[in-house]
Amino acid sequence: MVSDHVPERATLAAVLHRYAQHAPPRQFGAEVGIGLVLASVAVWLRPDRWIVLMAVGCGLAMLGTWAWADRAAERAADEKRAATSRAWRFVRAIATVVGASAVMVTAFAGLATMLGTWIS
Repeated sequence: MVSDHVPERATLAAVLHRYAQHAPPRQFGAEVGIGLVLASVAVWLRPDRWIVLMAVGCGLAMLGTWAWADRAAERAADEKRAATSRAWRFVRAIATVVGASAVMVTAFAGLATMLGTWIS
């Protein structure tokens, strides 16, 4: 039996890796799809604070992409396919950079909204 306990001092990468290994693949597809739809609608309609909606959509899509790539990279490494494993690790790195950027945009937009109400 496998324990579902995550250590208290687990890093974000360890938690996400555990998520990638245990979540169903359909969930990754749903995350990518919903994220891309949200980002596309935000860019197309341009409501107030559309950049935040786009960033949230991109972040969600990159979470699914990262998890998919993490699972595929580990499977390719287990099957001794070095080139395929490298390609999936590259996809995972790109998803990490884009996802982290989306999180930063969302966080700073929230901070700007809070500061705007405090300063006014």
